[in-house]
Amino acid sequence: MTENKSDDITFGFGYRLKEVNIGFLTGKKNKRKGRNQEKEDDKAKKNQQSGKNNRNPRGGGNSGEAGDLDITFDFQLRDDLSVIRGLDDGLLEPARGSKTLTISPAVEYRISKQLSLRFFFDYRRSEPKTSQGFPQTNINSGITVRFSLQ
Repeated sequence: MTENKSDDITFGFGYRLKEVNIGFLTGKKNKRKGRNQEKEDDKAKKNQQSGKNNRNPRGGGNSGEAGDLDITFDFQLRDDLSVIRGLDDGLLEPARGSKTLTISPAVEYRISKQLSLRFFFDYRRSEPKTSQGFPQTNINSGITVRFSLQ
């Protein structure tokens, strides 16, 4: 007779920061505003309200606007075990199983309506319950550039 037992704990959360300006991605620098800068900002607001074309001369289409920053974090702890039971002798022998820890944080920055960047890191550690397997650790990380055609 085979008996399977599995325990699983999963925790995840996410948070969105609105209008975060990352200067090297948006092309807009964070600096203190002097009187001349305030006058230029007022002119730009008036032009935008009157409907005049206010495109970025570099062609980005974003005109230096700040984007949203999404932060997510997922955590999972899983304990899985299969046991073979002998009915006549009461013998318990583990057939397979492992204890697994998974941690997955990610940050996604939306540069414009069509372009976003995602930085991610995935960590997974698995320790087997039997002597037939070996502990394994897998780490994946990277950057994903997503361009959407809408």
